[in-house]
Amino acid sequence: YVFSGGRSDAVYNGVKVGRFRNQYHTLAAEFDYRYIDNPKLKLYSTVGIGATLYRQQYLPDEGKKATDYLVHFNFQLTPIGVKYGERVGVFAEAGFGYKGILCAGVFYRL
Repeated sequence: YVFSGGRSDAVYNGVKVGRFRNQYHTLAAEFDYRYIDNPKLKLYSTVGIGATLYRQQYLPDEGKKATDYLVHFNFQLTPIGVKYGERVGVFAEAGFGYKGILCAGVFYRL
């Protein structure tokens, strides 16, 4: 599951007339191929396929709000990713798709 969202002003002829709120919810299955798979270090590639629900709301300063929904196919291709750590660690991935071009972070396993 991946979530992202944002907010922005709606401007018409240089005057703010309201706000936009966008949300993206992606649910996908991912498959990894591991080149190196030892307890602390993993080097891998990932392919993911799923769907994204896009929701956009227009919140005018005056009048009635409007909401649009769109569902579309989505994917992730990550030719190279690396994880270091067992229970706590870090990861970095380079690819294209619903995770973006570069993705990095910290993880904790229960």
